Parts: sequence; C-alpha cells; structure tokens
Amino acid sequence: MKLKYLWKNSLRLQKQIMPFYIMLTLAMNYMANDKNNVMYQIIHLGLLWFFLNALLLVYHYTMETANKVLKFLIILASTVVSLLVVLWVLYLIAPESRAFLYWEDNVSVPLRTVLLVFNRYLGAMIFAGFIYYHIRHKNAQEELWREKEAKYQQEIEMKDLLLVKEREARALEVGFLSAQMHPHFLHNTLNNMVGAAYPSNPGLAAQLTNLSYLVRYKLESTKNENAIMDEAKEIEALNAYLEIMKWQQPHADIRFSTDGQVCGQRIVPAVLLDRVENMFTHGMYRKGVDPIVIQRKLTEGHVGYYLKNKIDPQSQRKERNGIGLINCRRRLELLFADKYQLNTWVDDENCFNVDLILYQY
Repeated sequence: MKLKYLWKNSLRLQKQIMPFYIMLTLAMNYMANDKNNVMYQIIHLGLLWFFLNALLLVYHYTMETANKVLKFLIILASTVVSLLVVLWVLYLIAPESRAFLYWEDNVSVPLRTVLLVFNRYLGAMIFAGFIYYHIRHKNAQEELWREKEAKYQQEIEMKDLLLVKEREARALEVGFLSAQMHPHFLHNTLNNMVGAAYPSNPGLAAQLTNLSYLVRYKLESTKNENAIMDEAKEIEALNAYLEIMKWQQPHADIRFSTDGQVCGQRIVPAVLLDRVENMFTHGMYRKGVDPIVIQRKLTEGHVGYYLKNKIDPQSQRKERNGIGLINCRRRLELLFADKYQLNTWVDDENCFNVDLILYQY
C-alpha cells in the first residue's frame, strides 16, 4: 500500500470522526470541571492528533517488514518514545494543561498522571490501528477489484484476438481453395492434352503424364504439409520429375542411386523433391560435364539423402542462404523435432552439397 493512499484515506476518516471526538472531549471535561482551560484542552487534542498520525506512519512502515519480531519491537519502541514525548510536553512545558476527561483538582501524583496519559494514548493507538487496518482492507479490496478488471479485460482481448485469428484462418482457407482451382484446372488440362498428343507424339504424351502426376502430387503434399507420408510416394514423384528433366536436357548427367530396401519409411512431403528442383534451378548440368548426384540410402532406422551439384554462377539466388532451406528446416523441426540432421555446404569445387538424414524411431 502506498503512503499517499494511506494519508488520503486516513485524513478523510479523521475529518469525519475528529470533530465529534473534540466536541465530546470538551463537553465531558467541562462537565467534570468547568474551570478547565479550553486552550490547554485544544493543545492536548493536537498532541493526540499528532500521536495518532505518527502511529499510522509506524504501522505503515512496520507492516512492510516481513519479520514479526521486528514488527513488535518497532511498535513497542515507537509507543514508548511517543508517550515520553507527550509526557514531557504536557508536564514540563504545560504542567497546568488539565487536559484529561475526569481530571480532579489538587491531584499531582506522578504515577496516576502517567497512568491517565497512558490510558488516553492507548485508546489513540487502538483508534490508529482501526484506521490503518480499515484502509489496508479497503486497499486490498480495490487491488482485488483491479485484478479482476484486468483479468476481465484480458479475457476480452483474448476473445477479440481469437475472433481475428478465426477470420484470418477463414480468409486463408478461402485463399487456399481459390489457389487450388488453378492447379486442378492445370491437372485436368494436362490429362486432356495427353489424350490428344499420344497418337501423334507418344514421347510428349509420356512427359505430359509425368507432369500431370507431379501436379497431383504437389496438390496432395500441400494438403498434407503438416503431416508425414510414405517415402515411396516421394520417390515416384521424383522419378516423374527426373524423366521430364531428362527429356528437356538429354545431355544432362543425372546420377540417381538407391541403397537399401523400402520398408514403410516416412518423410516430410516434398522435402526431397524441393531440394532436387533447386539443384536443377541453380546448378550447371546442361552440357553433361558436371553431374547431378542424388544418393538415397534406406534402412529400418533412418532414411538418408545426399545431393551434390555444381553451382551455376549465373544463378541470382544462393541456395545456402535461400528461403527454401529455411522453410525446409522449419518443417523438419515441426514434424521430426530432434530426429533429423540437415547439413549443407559448398566445397572447394564450388559444388553445393546437401546431407539429410531422417530417423524413423
């Protein structure tokens, strides 16, 4: 609780209570002895008010301390010091103050004087404690209300955010469905072209069939980009792609080899096909001097791929820093977590190398 908050609320309570208390004190002293000096009564009430607010300060700084023993010692020491100060003021500076409620004439017994002062200021201590704990309870209630209000506002913001996310998801879904219309149209058109080209040009029809299969596979891999699939399907799409590239570039030296047996291995969709596409996009292979190397190794425990191609200096993109590899790593981290290894490097012959291992356990 802040000190400013304590003072503000304590002064508000004192404004409500102190006038009644002052009037009651003056009236009872007058009824007890009409010769009592009103000015001395006011001085005494001023000292009492000062003592009351001093105790509020003591309570405030004491409650901030976690040690219970230290709290007790602070309150005890503060009370003793305050009482000594009040006694010194009343009986050395104003010995004739006669500021007590039921003060009797011609009484000068020091012990009784001390007891009467202690009784009066003990009541002030209780009153100060009541004020402090009332304000502390009020502050706790206000903080609880603020926490509930903040939590309510946070829930509203979360609901608004979920609504925004839902709208964005719907917009993406609509965009995805719209984008799919063009590949489906291309796939159907390619099938029609295969039928038209086959009688006159079987070679072209075969490549159109491969292209149609690639389009269909791309559609399936896009739908299942957040799932894993059979490695054998990826290889079928890769063979179709390699057939098309051999038909386009008959002089290209494409070396694709497989070591091991297929036994239901699983991979990320298009993870190999995308890497091979980049080899043909950024590699030197058209003259047949620099080979395109694709090595595939299969075991029950893992799937491994090693790719190597000569980098075309005319290529504007550098695949080792390209967005394709970044996306590939993100998909592998999502679907295979720590069960993969992906290393890329450029060797002394300016060849780009990719070594990918996907563990199956």
